Amino acid sequence: METYVRRFATALAVVGWTVLILQFYLTTTHQMAEGRGFWWGVVMYFGYFTLTTNAFCAVVSTAFALPERSAERWSWWRQPWVVTCAMASIVIVGAVYFLLLRHQYHPEGLQWVVDRFLHYLIPPAFVVFWWRAVPHGNLNWVHLPPMMGYPSAYFGYLLVRGEMTGAYPYFFIDVSRLGYTQVLANAVGFSLLFLLLASLAIRAKR
Repeated sequence: METYVRRFATALAVVGWTVLILQFYLTTTHQMAEGRGFWWGVVMYFGYFTLTTNAFCAVVSTAFALPERSAERWSWWRQPWVVTCAMASIVIVGAVYFLLLRHQYHPEGLQWVVDRFLHYLIPPAFVVFWWRAVPHGNLNWVHLPPMMGYPSAYFGYLLVRGEMTGAYPYFFIDVSRLGYTQVLANAVGFSLLFLLLASLAIRAKR
């Protein structure tokens, strides 16, 4: 592996895990201050695609940052299609936040700093990392279905969690307000966007 890739991966992993830990602290303390308790904060934390995807990217970065003697145990996370899945997902995080969500949130202080890293700095940095880490010729169209596993699992988890708690992290998947028909239509739209990004990535690497 190139020294550049390992160093870049190390930087991404350190930044990624640091920001995720800070966001965990901010989320849980906010929920506790609102009287909902620590564990409700944990439930809220793991409901955001932004945070699960940044964690996905942090794990992938860690897999590339570790020394070669650890490569076998982390080899799954270093597969080109897994790295590409993380890349397409984090691009969606940045794009959706910028286009649909940034005017709904007005973070201040430490939350503002964390927000910038999660939505504006890590997404483009991970795209650069993906470009250098994934060799040309190592992606194929057969990789598209397994790539869909992560966003599909996330959406299924949100529907189940929403039925159990009544809490939905984003307005465009709020079944209580929009109903299942509209939410499923929105999910199809995001799925098509993911497939487009993944297809462009495969095309670029072929």
